[in-house]
Amino acid sequence: MKVIIENQEILLKELQNFKKDLDIVKIEENHWHILYQNQSFTIKLIAKNLEEKTAEWKINGKSVIAKYQSELDVLLQSMGLSSQNQKKVRELKSPMPGLIKKVHVKVGDEIKKGEPLLVLEAMKMENILKAPVDVKVSQIKVVEGNTVEKNQILVVFE
Repeated sequence: MKVIIENQEILLKELQNFKKDLDIVKIEENHWHILYQNQSFTIKLIAKNLEEKTAEWKINGKSVIAKYQSELDVLLQSMGLSSQNQKKVRELKSPMPGLIKKVHVKVGDEIKKGEPLLVLEAMKMENILKAPVDVKVSQIKVVEGNTVEKNQILVVFE
C-alpha cells in the first residue's frame, strides 16, 4: 500500500514483513499505542473519507492528513489511467465543525490542486482547506467569522 502524508510518499511493507519491528497495543476503537524502533507513538484515527481515500490521524498529538492508494490505484496511475484524473469536484464541504478564519479565494478564481481555499479553526487548531483538484470557484457560501457545521458546503465549483 502507498501512503502519501503531507506530499511525501511513504511506501509501507506488507504487515507481515514489518510487524516484527512493531509492538502494537489497541487502546480503544481507532486508537493505538505503537512502539517502533524504540520510539513510542500514540495514534488515533480521527476521520476517513473513502471517496477521496484520505484519513485524518492524530499522531502524538499532531494532526496529519494521509492520502492512501491501493495497489490497483498505483497500477492504474502508472498506466496513465488514474480515476482521480476523471473526478469532477462540485463543492468543498467542511470536514468538521469550526470557525472560518480566512477566505483565500473569490468567485471566478481558477485554483490549482493543493492551493489554499479557506482556513478553518477547529479544536483550537487552524486547518488550511485546499483545492482537491484544479477548480474554478463559482460560489462562496461563507465569510470570515462564520461558524460552520460538519459537511456544510463552503465553496461551490464550476
